[in-house]
Formats: sequence, C-alpha cells, structure tokens
Amino acid sequence: MKLTIRQKVLKLLDTFEMTDETGQMIFTARGRISVSKRIDVFDSTGERVGYVRERLVDLLPHYMIYEGEEHIGDIVKTISPVRDRFSFTFNRWVVKADIIRFSYEILDGRRFVAKISRRAARVVHPVYDIEVADDRDAVRVVLALMAILAMNSEEDENKLRRR
Repeated sequence: MKLTIRQKVLKLLDTFEMTDETGQMIFTARGRISVSKRIDVFDSTGERVGYVRERLVDLLPHYMIYEGEEHIGDIVKTISPVRDRFSFTFNRWVVKADIIRFSYEILDGRRFVAKISRRAARVVHPVYDIEVADDRDAVRVVLALMAILAMNSEEDENKLRRR
C-alpha cells in the first residue's frame, strides 16, 4: 500500500490527510492538547482507528500507542549520535531515520515493514510518501508516524526556545 500524508499546519495541533495512490482519503489525523499531547487517527468514514498519547514521566520522548481503544504498546526515542532511532514495545519494530530526518524505515527484525520519505521541497506544509509492505500494518505504521512527528515537533520547539 502506498499513502501520501499532507501536513496542514506546523504545530502539534496539525491536521494530517492521508490519501492512497488514487487520491482517495484513507485516514485523517488531528492533534490536540489536554494534559498531554495526543493525536487521533480516523478512517475514511470518520471512525477513530487509534491514537497516540505522550507519556509525561519519562526523560526520553515516549508515546503510548492505542489501536482502537486498546493500548498496544509504546514507541520510545532512543539516543544515538548518528541518527534518530525509535523502538516499539509491542513488537520487534525498529524505526531508523536518516541524519536530516527526511526519511524513516520501519523494520521488524530484518523484514521491511514500511518506508516513509519526506518531500524535501515542502517545508511549510510537509508531504510524506509512505510505502507499507503489508496492508494489515497500515494503521500501526500511521500511528507510529504520528508519534514520530509529534516527538520531532517537540524537539524542534525545544531548539527554538533555547535560541
């Protein structure tokens, strides 16, 4: 399955639209802030298929992932001097990012799960292309990407505050 994700605004309260190769809307995601940051993901009928929620008590960026209403696990950003790296607690998935964070690869051991590439020319309203190997993983890949974007958005905001 191939998806295109368009980010509408540059804040955590972003809206994301995810379309398939034909341009048909497959998922939408909306960020919101309550006690912690949260992004809800909806299917094309408007039904929520899951959400990611920030876990506040950890030193490293940490989001809990819910498929439907079930907590299926967490995604945690780990420290690496060369590239961003994220790991999951609900399976063996590992997310590797390149140095400039324009692409991500999700692996399950050696099995390719998904590749996410940001179109570099789009700075104001980023567009991401996603290739998912198995359609059954699409919701979890989208949830993982929402958590990664939230973590990176938070990191970018912290860098701006330090200047």
